[in-house]
Amino acid sequence: MAENYLRQFAGKEDVDKTFGLYYKHGEFFISDSPVKIEGDDIIVKDKEYQGTPGLWELLIMKEPDKSIYNREDFRNYAENLRHTNVMKHNHDPKSNNPKSSKSQKNKEIIRPKWDMVYSRV
Repeated sequence: MAENYLRQFAGKEDVDKTFGLYYKHGEFFISDSPVKIEGDDIIVKDKEYQGTPGLWELLIMKEPDKSIYNREDFRNYAENLRHTNVMKHNHDPKSNNPKSSKSQKNKEIIRPKWDMVYSRV
């Protein structure tokens, strides 16, 4: 499964490098954090995530198919975004400025839930 999603990098047009994985200097990263891939599972900052089709869909695709991921996949993806400071401007954990993007993924999937959680704080 991981291999199928990672092949998306060959075409690159459907890949989300802003809020997902990207490839640099022979390694995969999310934000400024290296990512290890073991089988289908993903390890970021010593936290292992079960590599489900839904989590891979959210990590790789610019426009994730909502029929593939579920609430648990999104929860793991959101935890990963928080854990890696992907949502912070310049990946700076001290920044109060969120990263902005006009992408469909940010507007329809990430931002509404992110704002809902952080508007309560």
